[in-house]
Amino acid sequence: MKYIYVVIACVAFVAFAYLAGRANGVQRCRADCIGDVARMQSQLIKQEEKINAETLNTGVADIRRVLRAKYTIAE
Repeated sequence: MKYIYVVIACVAFVAFAYLAGRANGVQRCRADCIGDVARMQSQLIKQEEKINAETLNTGVADIRRVLRAKYTIAE
């Protein structure tokens, strides 16, 4: 009878270790995914800044001058 308790205790220990490891793995996976999303969002913001650098650094008067030169009716 004593051996049955030892076997049950070993099985319970293995099951607990498996479930604890699985929960730890899920938590690490979520943390990695959150880090990846933040990294990708940062890269997208940097890429948008490079693409829109001319627009961000252009004043309103300069934009008006360019639009007036391109789209006014020539005489």
